[in-house]
Amino acid sequence: MWGRRVVVPQALRQQILSALHSGHLGIVKMKSIAQLHVLWPKIDSDIETLAKSCHCCPREGISLPQCIVHPWVWPVKLMQRVHVDFAVPFIGRMFFLMVDAHSKWVEIIEMKSATTTATIEVLRGLFASYGLPTQFVADNGPQFCQENLASL
Repeated sequence: MWGRRVVVPQALRQQILSALHSGHLGIVKMKSIAQLHVLWPKIDSDIETLAKSCHCCPREGISLPQCIVHPWVWPVKLMQRVHVDFAVPFIGRMFFLMVDAHSKWVEIIEMKSATTTATIEVLRGLFASYGLPTQFVADNGPQFCQENLASL
């Protein structure tokens, strides 16, 4: 044993590789499963060699659709677009972050709770200081969802 993984002797490695490869999961998934359970020198290269030599794996692989990258338009003035999010937990505390996309100015505010009400109070203070943004970008966390705002 090496920690919680089994060190596999040379005689049994091919059987373990066959078991890992049985579902044609692909190199990355096979490696992640192997890292949880088994270990031997050069296991990653053995997994790569097996997967690359398999004639079924390329057909079994999922072809992801190509997505169009849509870059953000550069804002021409301050507070045109702001990005907000929570950094929790960090150093045992919760922080609200707001970044102005034009100036890259960062506002970090320590918060006791990440409720919708507390978030609105923080945003009111920031908007009173800097003005209202034209665009407000958030990750659709529960603090920013409409059903939570309706109760206020």
